[in-house]
Formats: sequence, structure tokens, C-alpha cells
Amino acid sequence: WFNFQIARNRQSFGHGVTGNLLISDNFSYEEYVRATFSSGFFNYYLDITHFDQQNSLLGFDSFRLSGKHQLRAMHRFEFTLTDSLVFSISLGSMFQSDSVFDWRLLIPLMIPHSFNDFSEDGTIKGGDEANNILGLDVSWSFAPSWMMHFEIVMDQFQLSYEKGNFMPNAFGLLLNLQNTSVIGEGLLHSYIEGVYTMPYLYLNRAKIGEDGRDYNYDWILGHGLTGGSEIQYSGYPEGPDTVKLELGSKYMFSYGLSVGGNIGFMLHGIHGIAFEETFVDIVNEGWRDEHWVTEYTLSIGLSVAYDFDFGLSLGIDAYMPCIWNYKNVEGSTSFIPQAFVFVRYSFL
Repeated sequence: WFNFQIARNRQSFGHGVTGNLLISDNFSYEEYVRATFSSGFFNYYLDITHFDQQNSLLGFDSFRLSGKHQLRAMHRFEFTLTDSLVFSISLGSMFQSDSVFDWRLLIPLMIPHSFNDFSEDGTIKGGDEANNILGLDVSWSFAPSWMMHFEIVMDQFQLSYEKGNFMPNAFGLLLNLQNTSVIGEGLLHSYIEGVYTMPYLYLNRAKIGEDGRDYNYDWILGHGLTGGSEIQYSGYPEGPDTVKLELGSKYMFSYGLSVGGNIGFMLHGIHGIAFEETFVDIVNEGWRDEHWVTEYTLSIGLSVAYDFDFGLSLGIDAYMPCIWNYKNVEGSTSFIPQAFVFVRYSFL
């Protein structure tokens, strides 16, 4: 009924195929503490993850026991309503803390909501120490071999009496349909998934003074690593202002061979987002109206793998993205095929 972990590992919340809206497996690793309380009907997860403090868009100050650092606190309440229906509510905050242990991370309800900036000017003031996010997801096995999964997130939600207009209530939606069937002597797993994210999702636009940007309030996180920093969205890997549709299948033969493929189409920047180096900045209405074009991506993926009886797996993945209006510049294109060869061994 109770489990406690201190780990450096990968993690994800949800059953999305192309990613998840709240926490996706976007990093090489994450350093986290997780406590789980379980019963037959109800599970509660407290997940606290550390990220390095950002001193610029792609620069980091490594973690120290003193000074501010980023902490992502996620409280997840999971209800098993029936054998085929699971419903979850997740409440999360991106904290700026200068304490080794911050007791506010343990509070799952609305107190973290108060540590936010709902003023008109968007400038960081005393007490503005968090950016909250709310997520709901449902997984439903509605028929033998079939499952439907739905996610919705709301970034920096506001209550009715909070009148500030500081980027509240940005939504993201994800819906997929999955099927796993026995065909011949193997299994065929197929899916179709659609995703929509609003242009302000994961972004905060917090400022220090008039000109200084504080990136530590965005849901764009990372680590300062030797040889170069790693920075990614905490949620959906494609970020805000995205519409994506993907379908794919994978056939697993009984003797260990598996063959799969997928095809996807994505629109990026429909409502007008501006790229700043590798990530997006906030909508600039005047610039968008005069210059903006939508980026289109058609992607094809292929995979082949073989699992040996003694725990060894070998495989190759190929990914071919064709991008028009690359980075929302009219007429710019990009086509960079990629292939990955992997070797994996399991001791268990």
C-alpha cells in the first residue's frame, strides 16, 4: 500500500503514444522523489522532480544546497472506478525555492495556487514563486482489445474572482484509440491519436523588472550537462500551438521479431508563435498579422526489432520528417532523415 522512491530515471504520466500533456518522457533522465499510497480503489502519487535553475533561455546554474532552484511538484489522485475505467486528477506546480526542503511541496490542494502572479504587468514580485497546472485523464477499456485514452490540461488556471489577464487558462487536449489483437501467431497493436495545444500552454512570460525575462516560470525545463545543456517541455514534446494527428501499427511475432510503422501530420503555429532559438516565444500580434505562416510536417516512422530468449534485443528505428514553412518562415523547408540502432540487455 506504500512505495517510496529516490531515483534518477525516466518518467511519464498517461497513456499517450506521441507524448503526454502533463509529464512526458522528454529527458535523458529526471531526478525525483516519489511516494505512492495505494488501495484497491484509490492511488495517490506525490512526485517531486528537481531541475537546474535557468539563467537564460539555454543556460543553467547547477543545483546547489543554497540559492534558488526549480522543483516540479505533482500530486496525482487516481481512481479505479471499474475494472475497465480509470480516472485521474493531477495538480502540479513549478516552484522557485531557495530551501533544500520546502514543506509547501507536500500540500496537494489549492495552497500552491496562491503562489502566482495574476497582476496585469507580468513582473515578478514577492510571493510569485509558482506556476500551476491542472490535468485530468481517463482510460477506458470499452470492449475486448480496445482502449480509449483522453487527457486535458489547463496551465495557470484562474478562479472566477481573479481578474488579472496574465495568460490564464491555456488548454491542451489529447485523445487516442488503441487496439491490441491476436492475429495468426502474433500480436498486432494499432493506434490513432490526435493532439491540440493552445499557443500559451507551458508558457508564463514572467519578467524581472522591465526587460529581464525569467524562464524559470515556464514549463520548459532542463539540466546543465557537461558538453551542452538539455532543455525540453515538461509536457507534450511538440509544445504549444500544435495540432497533430498520427496513426501507427506494430506487429509482434511469437518468435521475437517485431515490425512497425507510423505516419503523422502536424500543424505548428496556427495562431502565431515566434521561435526564439530552439523554443517558442509569446504571440506578437502585429508581427504575426504581417508575416505569419503555419508550419506543416509530414512524418513517417519505421521500426524493426528482435528479442532473443536470453534478454538481448537488437533493433533499428528510422524517422523521416518533411517540413514546409520550417520554423514558420514562408518557403523554408527541412528534410533530415534519421536512423537509430539500439542494443538492449535485460538482466531480469
